[in-house]
Amino acid sequence: AEVRAARVYLNGPENNKQKPVPYRGPERAVEFLWRVGAVQPGRSDLRDVSVVRPNVAADRPPRVVRVDVAAVVLDGDNRTNVVLQPGDQVSVGET
Repeated sequence: AEVRAARVYLNGPENNKQKPVPYRGPERAVEFLWRVGAVQPGRSDLRDVSVVRPNVAADRPPRVVRVDVAAVVLDGDNRTNVVLQPGDQVSVGET
């Protein structure tokens, strides 16, 4: 039940609004973008994708990871393709 109630938040690319998306368990950032339809040719700026992990429960500062979508898709390099956790914020085309 806890996993079903959890959310990942998508910021952009539509109207620069935050959209809560149900967390389905461990998935990587690029797979999440495909699942929610954020990968749209000509409409998505996939050169500027980041994941913000708030870390509130751990009493630590937020962690920001820039996702290199081109390296993930073209080269199979998953170093920046982080596994998402509930509460993460994925931003596309925003700073």
